[in-house]
Amino acid sequence: MAVINCTSNNALTNLIIQNCSAVTSLDLGNNSLSTLQLNTLPLLQNLVLNHNELTTLDVANFSNLQSLSAVGNFLTSADLNANPLLHTVYLSENQLQNVKIKNGGQNFPSTFHIFNNTPFQYLCCDAEDIAIATSKINQQGYTSVIVDSSCAVTPPILSVAETPGKSGQVSFYPNPVNEVLFIKSDEKVVKTEIYDSAGRVIMTTGIKDNSLNVSPLSKGNYIIKIYFKDKTATQKFIKI
Repeated sequence: MAVINCTSNNALTNLIIQNCSAVTSLDLGNNSLSTLQLNTLPLLQNLVLNHNELTTLDVANFSNLQSLSAVGNFLTSADLNANPLLHTVYLSENQLQNVKIKNGGQNFPSTFHIFNNTPFQYLCCDAEDIAIATSKINQQGYTSVIVDSSCAVTPPILSVAETPGKSGQVSFYPNPVNEVLFIKSDEKVVKTEIYDSAGRVIMTTGIKDNSLNVSPLSKGNYIIKIYFKDKTATQKFIKI
């Protein structure tokens, strides 16, 4: 059994691990990792990535993975379909919108924590696990999340307040965003407002070519409010 422990090394911002086929446990918690490339680790059973700056996570190559902890990152989705042995999952304090865990395992993970993921709206799992999965997320406050076995995820649509008789959808991408936020809508945007986590307006501007430059913003969580002629749309986003 081989163990790699690089926890609490705040200097780590990116990491590539390869040719370590004997590794069974990897702890990279409490760093500043924004990118992580893990090549062939066929025996990996335990992966800890708590409190980094990861926006994506690829664990598709780890068929023996049993425990995953990635609390306190910037993940917006998690695909665990290729990890049938998972029994422990900690994904709290991210920005998860959807989780896929339709992995053909014998049981849904006995420990499945996704607290404090405000955008969370969809969970895909094996059909026989829908009841237990629904119970687990309901206990964590997610009572309106869709749980099914189709794994059909569509991009999130902004919450819209509109006048009667009007219709239309609004979405934006990418999220998380580094420099430019693109807004997709059938209607012309009049202006936008961006709020910080304390609810203060920190930016008010029009947009050009359905795009908004957010590069001056510091890293963190924000809310964008988009004004149209007769409606508004609001949604959270992450600046990285």
